[in-house]
Amino acid sequence: MAPKLKLIQRRVEKARFLNWTSAPSYLLPHGLVGLLSIFIGTHLVYCSLTGNLSPYAGPLYQAELNGHDEYMHKIPYRVLIYAISTAMNALSGYQLVRSAPKDAQPLFRKCAVLQMSICYFILRFMPHTSYLLHRKIIETNDVDFRAHGNQCGGGDNGVQNWELDNHICVFVQGLDIIVTIIAIICALSFLGFAIDAKNKNNNNPIIGYAVAFGAFAVLLPFAYPVQLSLYGQIPWWTCIQQRYPFQSIAVVAYIYIPTS
Repeated sequence: MAPKLKLIQRRVEKARFLNWTSAPSYLLPHGLVGLLSIFIGTHLVYCSLTGNLSPYAGPLYQAELNGHDEYMHKIPYRVLIYAISTAMNALSGYQLVRSAPKDAQPLFRKCAVLQMSICYFILRFMPHTSYLLHRKIIETNDVDFRAHGNQCGGGDNGVQNWELDNHICVFVQGLDIIVTIIAIICALSFLGFAIDAKNKNNNNPIIGYAVAFGAFAVLLPFAYPVQLSLYGQIPWWTCIQQRYPFQSIAVVAYIYIPTS
């Protein structure tokens, strides 16, 4: 037990002397925001696994959701803090890459950019984002909207009319496209590291194969952003949320937060 205790003591001493609050700057304290991200992220994943969706609660597209009215109109402050702290941690880590071994610096930079992209999608797919993008109007008898409502699975029964400002729509979709392309390029670039790892370890190529399979797994969560980039908030994402009101919360709680 004595050697283990000494090892723990040495690690605690090293942790005490780390620069937690000012590296790379006081505005981006890598250590401090990293601890915050880990703490809140663990809490959010635990809530997801136990079926507690209250941290993700927000304004949804239907007034009555089979007794789930408690999820209406709540600010997801824990998700906001997690996404912001994780993005800050990735950005500060990007700035600290210079202190890493030279051959590992490109990998660390790509991981940081990928992390920031995932944080963007955490906020983008939250129901609150759609709520802010839309202006809710009274239920309409407009024939064209009724037809659109039928396509979305709404129809004549309590179809809600949602109007999206065209300029905001174009800007947000353009941002979706840019972030999606950057994230996919970063994920695909890991295949280059997989090939390098395989070439360096010809006798044991398992590391290269592991990185390649990991790169493929990282690509899977970006199926939603690709569709969002192609089809936009309207009609695709609006229709998804009208038909499946908890889809936006599920995407964040079970895909993007665990991935990040």
